Order: sequence, then C-alpha cells, then structure tokens
Amino acid sequence: MFRQVLYHSRATREMRAEDLRGLLAQARDLNQTHDVTGFLFYIERHFIQCIEGAQADIGQLVDNIRADARNTAFSILFDRDVPTRAFIDWAMGYRAFAVDDLRDEPGFHNIHRAEDLDALATAGNAVFDLMRSFYAANAGRGF
Repeated sequence: MFRQVLYHSRATREMRAEDLRGLLAQARDLNQTHDVTGFLFYIERHFIQCIEGAQADIGQLVDNIRADARNTAFSILFDRDVPTRAFIDWAMGYRAFAVDDLRDEPGFHNIHRAEDLDALATAGNAVFDLMRSFYAANAGRGF
C-alpha cells in the first residue's frame, strides 16, 4: 500500500518561472531519493499537489511542505491509502494554469477567480481526475 495525499495551499508571493523551476528541481531530486511520485498544479499563486509513496516518507513530506515559508493556508483535500500509484513515472509532474483554463473542466465550473480555489475542499476528486487525465495524455514525457 501507498499513502496518497492531495493538498491545496497558497503561495506567499507570486512565483516566477525561475522560482518554480528551482522548486521543481528540488522536489524531483528529493522525491527520487525517497521514492515519492506526484503531480503539482500551480494556478495563480495556488499550489495543488498530489504526492504518493511510503507512509513515513509522505508523512515527513507533508510536515515539510506545511512548514515551508513559500506557502500558507495548507489544507489536505484527501489523505488515503492506495494499492498502486497514480503517477508512477513522475518524480513530480507539473502544470501551470490560469483560472480561465479551468472553467471548462468538470468540477471547476464555480471557479471564477483565484480566490475561489480556497474552496476546493469539496473538489478533491475533480482535481485528482484532472491530474490523472493530464498524466494519461503525457505519461512517458518529462513534465
């Protein structure tokens, strides 16, 4: 069994492309070391991330992310045990969106501005499904 956590948080400041590249490089290195896989969305100062791996590794990673000064308002959308990984090929997949990009996606019709992402607690499965569909279309490519 693997532990899978989907969370939402807000960036404490706007993340420039080079900030995000640095964050992703660090995450991918650490994730490979600890056999963690996952996917990160960045949407107008909001992080939505799914991480999966061994219980202890994910627990420590959640604690580290929660304490990271680059984000605030950390909230877990789901925390569950799963028999297989959803993002097995990716140490950390990544996709940036604008809020307008999400409106046509199932489960996101009520997102009209970035602040609406704070109410994602009821949309965990819609977020996960969007991540999985992007993964399915891009598996084997380095995202």
